[in-house]
Amino acid sequence: MARGLFRPGFAIWRPAETFSGGVVTTAPALSSTVAGRATPLSGGEAMRAEQQRGVIAWRFSTSAATDVQEGDEVRFSGRALRVLTINLTSTGLRKECACEEVRR
Repeated sequence: MARGLFRPGFAIWRPAETFSGGVVTTAPALSSTVAGRATPLSGGEAMRAEQQRGVIAWRFSTSAATDVQEGDEVRFSGRALRVLTINLTSTGLRKECACEEVRR
């Protein structure tokens, strides 16, 4: 996928714990200007992914320089995707993240 196919409008949220009379888990936004591409997995890909790791519904692609980690949420257009795995492509120019949609 060429870099030009990435579109802005993605936000990366990272879960963090704050302590104030108890433990509260929050997910503050790291960035709201991340460029990337989110695509639902095809039927065959989704079946293989489900057998390997559980329900995985999306792939998020972004620049290798983007600060995204396993457990982060990628949010866009009213959707939230939890990052399950991250792989650097063979060229080292982008990250491919396997994600599952978070229902709210």
